[in-house]
Amino acid sequence: MTSSTPDNVVPPVAYRNDRLIALFLFAVVAFTPPLLRVFGQPVTLMGWPVLFVYIFVLWGGVVALIAIAVESRDGNTKRRLPED
Repeated sequence: MTSSTPDNVVPPVAYRNDRLIALFLFAVVAFTPPLLRVFGQPVTLMGWPVLFVYIFVLWGGVVALIAIAVESRDGNTKRRLPED
């Protein structure tokens, strides 16, 4: 049985996986100790320590981006691979 899609078309699931991997790598870099140390200074932003603001804003952003990546519908969007 043959598939109705050509061999050089990447399915939408591959897009989602690529986005999630990139988002994971971004989060790993963003939560590394050197970056946390930069924001760990005794400075406050509206009464909150900058480190807490950084962590919670970044965490919320990562969660929101994961939700967008997982819930996005790529039904008609298909990327073609370069032809050899």
